Amino acid sequence: MKSSGVAQSPKEISGGTKLLYARSSAGDFSVIVPLVDGRGEELACLRSWTHDQSYPREKFQVVLVSAGQDPDFDRRAAELLRAQDLFIAGAGSMHDLYEAGGRAARGAILFFTELHCHGDPHCLSGLREWLDSHPHAAGACARSRHQNQNYLGTCEEAVFDAHVEAMAKHQHWRRVVPRGFALRRSVYEELN
Repeated sequence: MKSSGVAQSPKEISGGTKLLYARSSAGDFSVIVPLVDGRGEELACLRSWTHDQSYPREKFQVVLVSAGQDPDFDRRAAELLRAQDLFIAGAGSMHDLYEAGGRAARGAILFFTELHCHGDPHCLSGLREWLDSHPHAAGACARSRHQNQNYLGTCEEAVFDAHVEAMAKHQHWRRVVPRGFALRRSVYEELN
């Protein structure tokens, strides 16, 4: 873990969530990633957010939320963070970790994703452009591309795609998927 910017003792920020790593403000986006269900691509996926985005790095933060299941991985993940990022300890289900990340994040737009999802290099730039051109939209979903190389992964992706397609056709509320969706902070706070 990087020595500069790491809190010597965790600071409780709300509801049992502890801030383990923080330095400065967030900017436009907060990319929130619970550190569960990595499926073997964890560090590559995190690097796609911490190092590979075309969006100016000083204009977004990455918020990693750990349930403390793998301290060694947590240490390696924290080494990828930069000045504006957060590393926090949460507890409970994946939804609890998303909530902890959303509360701690400081960006004007909260982008929720999963640990096994690679961020396209232009994901945040594209979202920023779309949200700017749709100022009354509460948020937006990002498209995901599949990286599974085995048969089971391919089957899971087919079921996931069919589910998402069916929900989108019917304007179902569950069409927002955690692989990548952005929500304006004002909407998040309004919905509590």
